[in-house]
Amino acid sequence: EELAASPTLDEIKEKFLAFAGSDILIAHNISFDRTFLQSNNIPLADVWYDSCELARILLPHLPSYSLEILTHLLDIGHKNKHRALSDAIATANLLQLLIKKGQEISDEKREKILTVLAKSNWPMKQFFQNISKGTSENPPIPKTAEIQENSSRASREDIAETQTILIEDENYSAKNWLTA
Repeated sequence: EELAASPTLDEIKEKFLAFAGSDILIAHNISFDRTFLQSNNIPLADVWYDSCELARILLPHLPSYSLEILTHLLDIGHKNKHRALSDAIATANLLQLLIKKGQEISDEKREKILTVLAKSNWPMKQFFQNISKGTSENPPIPKTAEIQENSSRASREDIAETQTILIEDENYSAKNWLTA
């Protein structure tokens, strides 16, 4: 019923492409969005960031990484769950919080993470390189990156090793982030 009055994909495709351009696309559980866009022959940006993957790394051992649970645990406003605009705003706010928290990782730990990710073409490698160069107000995020087909997701081993580096840090506590 709600979709009956909505424009078709063909009607909004050009607006979407003009809006997104070649900028990094960010989504929560991005594989769903990426698959949808690819199956509809919509050209994709070179770099995609998945806030769910980043949260799994920076906040290990949470009961769930759904956008709904993360926004609740992190006290991020998200009134109209599962609605496109509200979810997009919540994802942007989650990413900003994760950037800020990522900047709090010690240089030593960040270097260990980058060593783990050096063998990967996962876009989060650039993310970890760049968060140390920015400020909390304006962290530099690359516009493009060369990534191999199907390599935009980190391997489970990369994520687990990155989590281990953070967990072993005596000054790191995901629980402190949840109450900060």
